[in-house]
Amino acid sequence: MGFGGVSSGSIQYPDIEEPDTEAKKAADKERKQAALASTRNKTVLTSGKGDTSTAATSKHTLLGQA
Repeated sequence: MGFGGVSSGSIQYPDIEEPDTEAKKAADKERKQAALASTRNKTVLTSGKGDTSTAATSKHTLLGQA
């Protein structure tokens, strides 16, 4: 006999209903397409040599001077 007078073999769990598989597949497909669409234009395209442009830098000689 288990704790509280209930034996561990007599516990019955309710049946769990599985979600509609067609609706779940459609929702997964829509979610994946939305994720792909949001990341399509985030890639920076460069050549095989990389970025060959010069950076805009300046050397300051004294504080506050350009």
